Amino acid sequence: MNLQTMTKGSMLRGFSMPTIYRLSTKLLMVMLVIAMSAGMTGCNNQKRIAARGRAAKIEQAKVRLQALLDDKSTLTLDQKYTELNTIKGWNLNDKDVDNLIAKVEDKLSKDREILRKRADEEVRLREAEERRRQEEAMRNAGSNDPRFIKINEAFNSIVTASSVDVANKRIIETLNLFNTPDAPVLIAISQNGTAKDYDRPTTIKRYLEYLKDQKRNVNQISNLVFDASGKITELELTKK
Repeated sequence: MNLQTMTKGSMLRGFSMPTIYRLSTKLLMVMLVIAMSAGMTGCNNQKRIAARGRAAKIEQAKVRLQALLDDKSTLTLDQKYTELNTIKGWNLNDKDVDNLIAKVEDKLSKDREILRKRADEEVRLREAEERRRQEEAMRNAGSNDPRFIKINEAFNSIVTASSVDVANKRIIETLNLFNTPDAPVLIAISQNGTAKDYDRPTTIKRYLEYLKDQKRNVNQISNLVFDASGKITELELTKK
């Protein structure tokens, strides 16, 4: 209804145009205030809804973070990191949540270090077992190899010799099995995987003199290297 129509209605009969204009202006102002109030009310409702949603998200984050701290989940370590990163991605900017995040990060870091050490220990044990099997297989092979048996018997004849002269005779006989008196003798004192640590290298002549003096054969043959003529060019020993 426009202003001209209103002036023709019975309700406005007797009012002057300025009066009618003022009344219309006031009516518009009232409607504007009502509309603004409604808008503000709607905005406040939206803020309250958002606040409630954020509060619920914060509580959910606390519960899930505490579960990670208490080890109440069956998640793997990688899954726990995924859970943590999901919560961090919510960007809640809450002091309590941030404190829990820091604690979870510290705990997961320690858990990862524990798993790393455990894995390293398992590798070490497997390598130790593999070395034991290899050494046992080598001992068994050596005990059945006539060449190993011959060298062992020669060593034992030196340490059990009844006199120095007899020991010296046994040394000469044993040296005939080698291509040179300077043939290297390697004594492994430790092993890590396939890597071995050796004692100071010596020669077969010096090693045989050592056996004569000590009268003890404390090492076992782990490997022999031969030349084309069947003479020993290198001897490797390990501690018994």
